[in-house]
Parts: sequence; structure tokens; C-alpha cells
Amino acid sequence: MTERELADNRDSMSLAERVEARRELDEAAGVKYDPLPEQGLKRLARILGPGLRRIDNQK
Repeated sequence: MTERELADNRDSMSLAERVEARRELDEAAGVKYDPLPEQGLKRLARILGPGLRRIDNQK
């Protein structure tokens, strides 16, 4: 998939499909991302935690 195809098909793709396509494009372009530091992971968990609990409770 190319950047143009990703942009054109964005609305019809799931989030998981878009993330996978973006990862593949970045890898092909040689883009490297450093792992998130522990403080960053804690902050992300604190931000996402309440929303994820609400989603889980809706089952």
C-alpha cells in the first residue's frame, strides 16, 4: 500500500488496518520509533484506563 492508497482508503479501513498499513509504510521508509518510556506508559494507561473500563463493562 502506498501513502496515496492509505489516504484514499482511510474511511473504509478499520483502525487496526490503518495502523498496520502505517507501520508497514514507516518500516519501508526506514522510520524507527523508540519504545515508550515507563512514565509514558503510565500516563497512557491513566488516560485510557477509564474509557477502556467503560467499554469492557458494556459487554
